[in-house]
Amino acid sequence: MCIRDRSNPTRPRLELHGGSTLAVRPEWRSLAIDAGNPGATSGSGFDQRGEGFPRVQSGSPDQGNPGTVDIGAVEFDPLLVTTLVDENDQTTDPSVGAGTSLREAIEHSNRYPGIDYILFSRGEGDTTDFYAPGLKTIVLNSQIRIRAGVDIFGPGEDLLSLSGDTDGNGEPNDRDSRLFNIDPPFDRGEPMGAVIVREMTLENGNPWSEGILQQGGAIFNDGANLTLWHVTLRNNSALDGGGIYNRGTLTLVSVTIDSNRAQMRGGGVFTTLPGSVAGQLSAVTRNTGMYGGGIHIEGGAVDLANLTLSSNDAARGGGIYYTNGDVRLANTTIAENRASDSGGGGIEFGTVQNPTFEIDHTIVAGNLAGPETHSPSDI
Repeated sequence: MCIRDRSNPTRPRLELHGGSTLAVRPEWRSLAIDAGNPGATSGSGFDQRGEGFPRVQSGSPDQGNPGTVDIGAVEFDPLLVTTLVDENDQTTDPSVGAGTSLREAIEHSNRYPGIDYILFSRGEGDTTDFYAPGLKTIVLNSQIRIRAGVDIFGPGEDLLSLSGDTDGNGEPNDRDSRLFNIDPPFDRGEPMGAVIVREMTLENGNPWSEGILQQGGAIFNDGANLTLWHVTLRNNSALDGGGIYNRGTLTLVSVTIDSNRAQMRGGGVFTTLPGSVAGQLSAVTRNTGMYGGGIHIEGGAVDLANLTLSSNDAARGGGIYYTNGDVRLANTTIAENRASDSGGGGIEFGTVQNPTFEIDHTIVAGNLAGPETHSPSDI
């Protein structure tokens, strides 16, 4: 019996999940969930972790499953977001306040390290039905800090949006907020678990501090292992990294990074040492910045395949601005990007130090550069 969902980009690991001993917990949509004794009831005792961890959980709340005991030592027991309201009552009890908010679920995960799963309700009782047709938006009052491994399963990019447009006026300003600050707790002296965000849209992030625009419009990844899976980032803005500022291990799978803005570097993505970026089946389009409209690479390893990088705009390096790092682009299209300065409509090499930049089975064509004529200029 497999405990792993085949679509999951991570492998199951022995970890603490609230008890005193290491265990492997079934992953979302694993065949082990609700596959145990169908005669088991809520009085069937506790799992390996002991008191407080009952044997019967609602294993698949996103699918409306009432729940049966799981196969294995530990039950799948996700945290369930039940409200669109951004609040923090210091509890995940849905009967307190407006319900269980995304912020409350993540704060719970931060307090009790070990990979937690966060899902979204289907509208049982007084909860929000996140799976009903139409886009639902959670407007954040401030950024959410992630300081422990967590796996957040949204209902879909067209069903859930997280927005940093705190004042609701639709325009970036110093009253708005970044969405996620992924901030590993180096003070704990232990590695942070993986962070995975899936199936949602991240938009209108705009981080300010004391009147100064900051880095990482939607996400600031300060050293974590972060995977984005079927996520859209759009209309975010920052000093550097309009969509994402990365200093960690970033993996992109079927991600759309569109219409983000940086005042300086990396309209879509800015990545620097000690960070790295890998990914596939993604698109970086219509982003703007001063250096690197789509992506600014300042160091680290970058390995991207099946990527579309198009219609991005910058003063230098319309598609990519590169200064350092080991880069490989495979089966990628870099087209119709523009640099308003001379040179590097598609890719511009800045002050390069020890460069390794490999292009394999990739099209670089139709890019433009120049302040007036916008002449053809791919590299």
